Amino acid sequence: MTTMREQMTADAAARFDAEERREGERFEKATKIDAEGYTGAVYCRCGPPSTSMVEDDGDDSHMHLTVADFFDACREAGEEPPEWVWACVTETPRSDARGLVESALEDHHEGAGDAITKEHLAKLDAFLRAWWAESGVVSYRVDYKRVVMLRKAAT
Repeated sequence: MTTMREQMTADAAARFDAEERREGERFEKATKIDAEGYTGAVYCRCGPPSTSMVEDDGDDSHMHLTVADFFDACREAGEEPPEWVWACVTETPRSDARGLVESALEDHHEGAGDAITKEHLAKLDAFLRAWWAESGVVSYRVDYKRVVMLRKAAT
């Protein structure tokens, strides 16, 4: 079986090598976490694509909702899990109250928003934070400061 790097052009291989070096440097500095105690999403750039997540552009995602999902994807792809994967952080979207009001008043007369006070914006901001939290919408971002160690969990 050929590796991902063997299938690349020279330019792509150089970029891949640079990313490998950067990833190695990040790995050395990262806090190591035992997979058995980790409950979040994980990311593996060169691992199998996720069966539960897709990128915004429709491409395969290499982010997995759980370590168990990652192991399942490895089994389905016939790949051996690596020794480690990146941890991910969960983010709830935020809306900017001032930006929303400015956008809503964009086609109105100048001064249309003069009656809106800091207190009004604070109320709208609090409502939006609660609304996003209640919606359950979350995004995941790779946390290059934490690594989930898999070898012990895989055996």
